[in-house]
Amino acid sequence: NKVVPRKVRKISEDERRINDWVDFIEGRGQKPTKPINKYGQTLITRRNSETAKNKPVVMGKIGTIDSKIMIDSGAEPNVISESLVTRIIEEGKEKVEWNKTSIRKIRCANGTNMDTCGTCILPVTLGNRKNVLKFVVARTLFRDVIDGIVGMKNMAISLHPSENCIKVEDNKVHFLS
Repeated sequence: NKVVPRKVRKISEDERRINDWVDFIEGRGQKPTKPINKYGQTLITRRNSETAKNKPVVMGKIGTIDSKIMIDSGAEPNVISESLVTRIIEEGKEKVEWNKTSIRKIRCANGTNMDTCGTCILPVTLGNRKNVLKFVVARTLFRDVIDGIVGMKNMAISLHPSENCIKVEDNKVHFLS
């Protein structure tokens, strides 16, 4: 058996800065001093001070891959990163329907447009519930998966910030931080 080394993708300076902000938001590390050129205002605003803990980020599975999923009741679509879709395809355990010609224009909360590269359909597991959801594929995303209001409805998710959890059909799934 010959072991084929996996290609290591070099991340850009913007992606590194995004990862630093995500770590801060999830309570790991200090607030970064350098802004993010394209996405900074989407991640955290300069006007509103907010704590990095108790964000609605939970563990789940996309296909067979464990993933951190951000629950965003302010987002309409479900969004997945291109890199995670590629990992699922490379793993080969899950059939992926990726329509690269279905480009959807998404406007972020800060007014910028998200760079999308198609749509795909994938199974999602949260708690003990599994469902197949449609995702918009984003070239760059600060989180591998964003579960928007459509996915919340399809998965029977309710958000309970006072308990630091979501409930999926009355089963608690606690926030990671």
